[in-house]
Amino acid sequence: MTPADETRMHLGAPPRPPSEVVPLSPRFDAVVLRCLEKEPAARFPTVDAFLAGYREAVDPRALAREHGAGIGILVRAEAESDDEDAIVEAALALEGAGAALREAGYPLALELGGWGPAAEGVTVTAGTEG
Repeated sequence: MTPADETRMHLGAPPRPPSEVVPLSPRFDAVVLRCLEKEPAARFPTVDAFLAGYREAVDPRALAREHGAGIGILVRAEAESDDEDAIVEAALALEGAGAALREAGYPLALELGGWGPAAEGVTVTAGTEG
């Protein structure tokens, strides 16, 4: 490739999306490619606009909704048979964590119910929230 060819490519050819080089979301590709637009009017108009696009591209909640993926958490509580209070305390802590995640906008794919001193067992219901 000659220097003239490189100059023509730089001025006219679109750049490769970053995801062709490293594993990235297409959302991130869109942000990077917009930064590299040949026409200045097609780029982000301000740093704040760029930051908003970047934050949206890397937001794990948006990625989880888009790809149906997320973080899995397995919690296993074991206690002596006469230590129901410890299990109830752990269940209440998990309910609090779930409420905090929902409040922050994270969709939860699994809900646990039936906890508490009067509960006879654990009821698991599958579903999505979002």
